[in-house]
Amino acid sequence: MFVYGFILACLTLGSSVIGAWSLFQGTRNNGAWGQKGDLELSMIVDKTVIFAGEYIEFVFTLKNNGDEKMTFWMGPPFFDVYLYDPNDALVAKWTEGRGFPEYIEKIVVKPGENFSETIRWNLYSYNNETGDFIPVEPGQYGISGVWLGEPRIETSKVGTTVKETGGIEGTVTDPEGNPLAGMRICIISGTTFFPEIAVETDEEGYYQIGSIPQGTFEVAVHDRQGNSIGLGSVTVRSGETSTLNFVIQSVPSDVTKFTAVVNEMRSVDVLVHVDISNGLTEEDAELIAEATFIEVMGERVLHQLDTLTFNDTQIKAHYTWGVDENDMGHVFDMTADLTKLLITVAHCR
Repeated sequence: MFVYGFILACLTLGSSVIGAWSLFQGTRNNGAWGQKGDLELSMIVDKTVIFAGEYIEFVFTLKNNGDEKMTFWMGPPFFDVYLYDPNDALVAKWTEGRGFPEYIEKIVVKPGENFSETIRWNLYSYNNETGDFIPVEPGQYGISGVWLGEPRIETSKVGTTVKETGGIEGTVTDPEGNPLAGMRICIISGTTFFPEIAVETDEEGYYQIGSIPQGTFEVAVHDRQGNSIGLGSVTVRSGETSTLNFVIQSVPSDVTKFTAVVNEMRSVDVLVHVDISNGLTEEDAELIAEATFIEVMGERVLHQLDTLTFNDTQIKAHYTWGVDENDMGHVFDMTADLTKLLITVAHCR
């Protein structure tokens, strides 16, 4: 009787340990599934540990396990990604703040066949009041995938870790040690994901960039005319702020300065290395258009120049753009008046 009780106790304890181990392992799995009737939804992610702001790739597959074909009449988005905090509260959705083409599509999924789509997301949430995307805080999260057709299906959650980032600080001075104010500092390349951040030095020549993941980065200095005047390399560690100082030998200024008015609300300076005093070439026109897009939208927004027309007094350009390749439904139009050095920009979020 004692032996039997001992064996039973061991079996019970063993099953508890195995169950706990399986649950622990499941939180680190890169796949999640959900099902309603004969429809099965799977979501596979390419990574479960990221730095704040880094992108994750989500591969969705909707499979018909039944004996009859299924037909859906719907337009994009077809799938969504939900981000949950450790208390199972919804933090963000991939679809929030994004524009999608407005059309209806017929989707037919035959027995045993799949309907798939890939999404990239950096887990940023959207602020409806400001129209800004907010970086996710470091910590533990759960991510689920959602089929937005009927019946709606949500997968189980994939455990995801967002790691703490570091920072860079330093000064920009001339050879005599005098501070250079108004210099623009930005990260141009790195061994890991780097944020789209550009800061200016203050009156003391000091700058600071935060929310940078661990890695080694190339950092550039630009003067007030947009010329690149300094380049340095720095290694960033999680939870630490690294120092990178610049001593600038000379500051060139041979650029053309435009003023861009964006959506009739704000104006920005656009500085371009072109000389338009003796006419305009196609290369000059494209440089002005590209510099305008980057100054208004940022360097890391995906974009495509669709049309470009120009003469000696005017440039017109039309771009399509998006947060990622699945979001290329936004438009950006600009008209540059070369006689007034004035650029009018209209774009939609």
